[in-house]
Amino acid sequence: MKELAHLNFRFAKAPLESLQYSDKRIMSRTKKPAILVALGLGALVVLPLMIWLVGQLGSERSGLPTGAPDLGSSTQIPAVDYELDQLAKKVGTLIEEDLAEVLRRGDLSLNFLADLKREASRAQNDLQSGRLDRARKRFESVLAVGEAQLTAVAAMDKARSLRESTFTELGRLEYLRPTFENTYREAMNSYNTALSLMDAGEFVQSVDKFERATAILGDLEARSIEQVATLLEAAERKIESYDFSLARQAYEAVLEIDASNSKAADGLTM
Repeated sequence: MKELAHLNFRFAKAPLESLQYSDKRIMSRTKKPAILVALGLGALVVLPLMIWLVGQLGSERSGLPTGAPDLGSSTQIPAVDYELDQLAKKVGTLIEEDLAEVLRRGDLSLNFLADLKREASRAQNDLQSGRLDRARKRFESVLAVGEAQLTAVAAMDKARSLRESTFTELGRLEYLRPTFENTYREAMNSYNTALSLMDAGEFVQSVDKFERATAILGDLEARSIEQVATLLEAAERKIESYDFSLARQAYEAVLEIDASNSKAADGLTM
């Protein structure tokens, strides 16, 4: 009986010990996930705080106030004063309209306009980058060169027109050459010099010479008209005094100046 009781006690005790051992294993298994969860929750709490602290330190080092956006220079629009803005627009009009029209007429080199456009583009880049002084200097340089070219083209057009008109005047007043030989030669020399300057591309100077030749011819014609009028008056006075010989000489002098003068021709016939 005692042995049976002892065996029963052992068998009764064994399941209890096994149960206690199993509980320990279960507790050890569930304890690890709980710790991991706790660590994860702690990280979620601590990590934002650390990020905020790092952001504060970065803001202080960069000199920016907390919460201030960092706007890069590429997103900022430079402040352009009125005069610089107008200067840029004037250069654009000069290149895209005025000089482009001259190019279409064939009076401008394509390379010249391309070089001017490149310089204007550099000025625009300086403007966008905030280098306002450099942009201003470039725009002023482009404007000066472009306007000088327009002036030269205008002078060339004027020289062409004056060449034709002066040549016509030289032919029209050539009948005065025998009487006013020195003056006529002066006008002709000025015309020839203007042609040489025009061929050399010195259009402004050629315009001056053409205008000088025209002025000389104008003065020449005025002198001839005055002289003819004086001779006709003298012829009429001589006729009134019956001095026909001197009247004839006066009419002949008029015809030497202007062979087509009808008053002198009628006087001689009379």
